[in-house]
Amino acid sequence: MKLVYAMLTIVSLITLTSFTLAQFPTQPSISKNFNVLPIKNPKFTNSLLKISFDGGLCPDGDNGHVCHTELTITRDGKYTFYGEQDNRKQGNLEVAEFNALINDINNADFTSLKAKKFTGLCPTAYDGAEETYTFYTPRGLEIIASCQVAIDDKSPLFIKLREIVFKYLKD
Repeated sequence: MKLVYAMLTIVSLITLTSFTLAQFPTQPSISKNFNVLPIKNPKFTNSLLKISFDGGLCPDGDNGHVCHTELTITRDGKYTFYGEQDNRKQGNLEVAEFNALINDINNADFTSLKAKKFTGLCPTAYDGAEETYTFYTPRGLEIIASCQVAIDDKSPLFIKLREIVFKYLKD
């Protein structure tokens, strides 16, 4: 019975994947190392950027769970931060900072930023977090995950992102 259920699940996933890819013929230009669902057109989402931190053990009773923290910045300069233990923070980026961020995203060379692969031990293996950056650009969806790509902390884009994260989420 378990084998039949497993086979049905695999067939369902293949069918769903085929339907999804047929529905969205324009696949974003990303490395084959990333598993990303295609989106029709990133211009129609209000999100500009999402940063996720996944990993580490967060306490919740007996066993705990994998921590998840997320920062989303929308195209109108609003940010929302979701942390553990119902820790939610919202606000607006300063106009100059927001304009600088848009400029850095628009001018980023994502091919170059993704060129150096991460070769170390992912921090999730020892109770740390993986950082995943999702950019909704006019050219398409760009995703950089720290356990797959060596993040260039000296690039203007990541310098700006670190500044924003530390400034607005330091509490």
